[in-house]
Amino acid sequence: MNRHAPIGKAGLELIKSYEKFSATVYSDQSGHPTIGYGHKIKSGDNYGGAPLEMDQALLLLQRDVAWATDAITRLVDADVLDALNQNQYDALVSLVFNIGVGAFQESTFLSILNDGAGTLACRIDVAGLEFPRWNKATIDGEKVVSDGLVRRREAERILWLTPTQPTQEPKACTHSRMKLICQDCGKTFTVSA
Repeated sequence: MNRHAPIGKAGLELIKSYEKFSATVYSDQSGHPTIGYGHKIKSGDNYGGAPLEMDQALLLLQRDVAWATDAITRLVDADVLDALNQNQYDALVSLVFNIGVGAFQESTFLSILNDGAGTLACRIDVAGLEFPRWNKATIDGEKVVSDGLVRRREAERILWLTPTQPTQEPKACTHSRMKLICQDCGKTFTVSA
């Protein structure tokens, strides 16, 4: 994976499918004013006039995705970025786009990816198990499981596990309770529920 590659078509389509297009301002499930494909309106933005056109929404989405890709380039170790295939990178961009840079920066997902122990393949496999943990939205100050986020995380996890070339076989880690043992390197990872 090129460290500075843009998000691929599969990743962009995944984000668009879960963000949905809205030509007018609406409140997302956490109460943030939003427009287009999940563009969070910031102080000083003005979208109160004419409805947003699809091409304008796509430009906003590409700009918004750019901050997620920049954060990934900054936070994920270079050797990990080089090892990710396009689908894994796209799934990661979708996750970071949705949860935000701050949450990703503090996540177990990032810690597992950047953990120097074990093989890259193992760390990438184990990190992919973290997607389902990001299934909650903050509503009225409380974390609540969101059916939409459950579906989105599953779609991201499936994309993460999808090889980009037909001859690739995903390497699997086996698990025993909440400890995961890599079949490649034998390293044990503890994953919280």
